[in-house]
Amino acid sequence: MKKGKSVFFELSKILNYLYMKKEVGFYMIYLDGGGAPSYQHGNYERALIEAKRLSRTHNRKAYVLKTKTSVMIKDDFDVVKVGKPDEDSLPF
Repeated sequence: MKKGKSVFFELSKILNYLYMKKEVGFYMIYLDGGGAPSYQHGNYERALIEAKRLSRTHNRKAYVLKTKTSVMIKDDFDVVKVGKPDEDSLPF
């Protein structure tokens, strides 16, 4: 343990690391012209239902967003791929 760091800090780093390793991903809805999405949907079907509801209610285009990678700041960056590798190709 580095000087000046508490045991709690080190334990939280370990717990966060373990959580990140078993992360499965989620979906969020972005409504055109709206704020940042905040709710995490566990599967695509539920996210799509919510996107349709929001689009109908607000008469705007809704986007279903899927997590691909998560990043957590520790001493260095820890990048974790979410889902299957090359699950779907992105044009960029």
